[in-house]
Amino acid sequence: MSNTIDKIYINKHEFERDVDDIRKKIQNPTWKDFKHLKKIETWGRIATFLGFILMLLLSYFEFIHSNINGIVFWSIGILSAVLIAGGSGSRWANIAHSILHGAYDKIPGIPIKYTKAGFGKGSRRFLDWLDWFKPQSWIYEHNVLHHYHLGEKSDPDNVENNLQWLINSNIPMGIRYLIIFILACTWKFTYYVPLTIKILKEKEQDRACKINCVNQSL
Repeated sequence: MSNTIDKIYINKHEFERDVDDIRKKIQNPTWKDFKHLKKIETWGRIATFLGFILMLLLSYFEFIHSNINGIVFWSIGILSAVLIAGGSGSRWANIAHSILHGAYDKIPGIPIKYTKAGFGKGSRRFLDWLDWFKPQSWIYEHNVLHHYHLGEKSDPDNVENNLQWLINSNIPMGIRYLIIFILACTWKFTYYVPLTIKILKEKEQDRACKINCVNQSL
């Protein structure tokens, strides 16, 4: 049985009406939504701050005394790592993700740094989203290529399609699980970030080529 949806049997007009009805029910975001975003942002920054403070304190006491109980050391070390990871993940999934989708752009009087046009731009790159991602590369790869081709072969985030080399290989199952584990731990900097930058570069090169072709034809 196929896991894909047969587009022939989709009533596109009914689907369009359903989407429009959902849009009307949700309506435009309000200051209440923005305040909720600010609350999530604050929680994320607090988590990051506490994570680094705990790590610095742990390093300081270990360096000065060097006899911290092993259970205490690892408990605080793991907690600090979880807090830092939680803050970083929240900054990406909850803050950058929604803002770069333009979710709050239509709120009257909203600060420019919380809009798609201002988030992570210029010097704010280090304040808004200090990550390996470039905001402009994320916008093009995620907003355009991913969301306009969800689940299709042209979707750059289609995991099943991207792992066909592993699925069709003769690698023993135990080694496959090990590969998946390594990819799950490193996919952000070994796959996702390089992919978004590569796609953006290809787009810029294609645009430059088209401009040159137009200029040469004039």
